[in-house]
Amino acid sequence: SKQYEWFSGLLIFSNAVYIGYECEFLATRARNYAPDDQAAPLSSPAGFLVLQACFCLLFTVELGLRWVAEGLYKFFMVED
Repeated sequence: SKQYEWFSGLLIFSNAVYIGYECEFLATRARNYAPDDQAAPLSSPAGFLVLQACFCLLFTVELGLRWVAEGLYKFFMVED
């Protein structure tokens, strides 16, 4: 359906924006530690981990909905 396609597209787009923001944040944090010759923390802030888990859950639900709609066997078959 059109709503499903919009949901999937919006999910992919928002995940791409999130990945870009996270990358920029971590690079800026590393740059801020560099003048003092300190290593930047290797762990990500808790908010990033929560958002990663949310995206993982949403993509899993999205894949499950496709399997239910198309059937598990048919999902993996191609027309070639």
